Amino acid sequence: AKTAGIDVPTGISAAGDIRQITVSWDASTEEGLFGYNVYRSTRSDQDYARQTGVEGTSYTTGQTAYIDSGLTSGATFFYRISVVTSAGESDQSAFAGSTVDSDTRAPAAPTFVDGEPATGDPEQLSLTWKQPTTDLNGATLTGLSSYLIYRAPDSAGPFELVGTSTTTAFADTGLTALKTYYYQIEASDQEGNLSNRSTTVALTTGGVDIPSNVRLSSSTPSNIAEAPTVTVSWDASAGAILDYEVQRTTVAGSSTDSDFTTIGTNTLDTFRDDNTVSRGTTYYYRVRARDVDDRLSDWTALQTVDVKN
Repeated sequence: AKTAGIDVPTGISAAGDIRQITVSWDASTEEGLFGYNVYRSTRSDQDYARQTGVEGTSYTTGQTAYIDSGLTSGATFFYRISVVTSAGESDQSAFAGSTVDSDTRAPAAPTFVDGEPATGDPEQLSLTWKQPTTDLNGATLTGLSSYLIYRAPDSAGPFELVGTSTTTAFADTGLTALKTYYYQIEASDQEGNLSNRSTTVALTTGGVDIPSNVRLSSSTPSNIAEAPTVTVSWDASAGAILDYEVQRTTVAGSSTDSDFTTIGTNTLDTFRDDNTVSRGTTYYYRVRARDVDDRLSDWTALQTVDVKN
C-alpha cells in the first residue's frame, strides 16, 4: 500500500555558469502534472523563495530544467524543486547548490564595420557595425557593455581611441573633408573583457573636391585705351561638378568675403577671363567648385598676379 501524496522530485543538480545557474531534475510521473516550482535561497537550510513563472503560469516552469540568469559572479545559491499537479503541490526536494562563475571570456570581435559621410556635414562620418553573437571561444555570448572605436590616418596605424558607444553606431566628428580615415572596433563585456579588434575599414569623408593647380596670366595691350586681361585657369575637380566660381580681391591674404568680387558667370569651363582689371594693380584670385547637389568646395589658396601699366 502507498500513502497519499505527491512524490518529491529527485535527481536535483545545479551547474554554475557565467551570470547564471542551470538547475535540472528528473521528470515527474504524477498524474495531472502541471509543472514544477523552483525555490531559491542563499542558504541551504532556510529562506527559500519561489521563482516567478516565466511562462505566465502559477508555477515556475513546465520543463525539467530552469536557468536562473542575471546573477552576480561569485555568488552561491541553493535550490529546491516541487511538483505541481491538479491535486496540489508536493513537498520541496533535497537541495542542490552552485556558485556563479566569474566571466573571464572575451566576446568575439564586431563584424561588418561600415560607414558613410554624414548628410550635410563633410567633417563627420557615421559608423555602424554588427555586434558579436558569441564569445571569442564560440560559447554563448555573456553580455556586452560598450564598444571602443579606434581611428588612424593610415591603414598601418597607429590607431588611437576616439570614442565609445553603447550601441552599434558612432558619429565621428571634427574630421577633414575629402580625407580617408581607417577604423577598428573593439567590444567590451560587463566584466571589462575586451574582444579582438574588427578588421580595418577605410572610410572617406564627404565634400566637394577643390580645384587644383590654379594658374594666372596677365596681358596688357600697348594701346592705353584697351583694357588689360587676367586669365585664370585650373585643373578640374573630381566628381559631378556643376560649375566653378572665381573671385578676386586687392587685399593681400584676405579671407573676408566682403573683400572679394565675383568674376564672370559661373560655368563648367576650367578657365575664366577677367577684363575688368586696372593697370598697375596687384590682384589675388581664388576658385571653388559647386557640384550637382549644390555643395561647395573650399576656396583654393590665393594666387597673385601683377597687371602691368
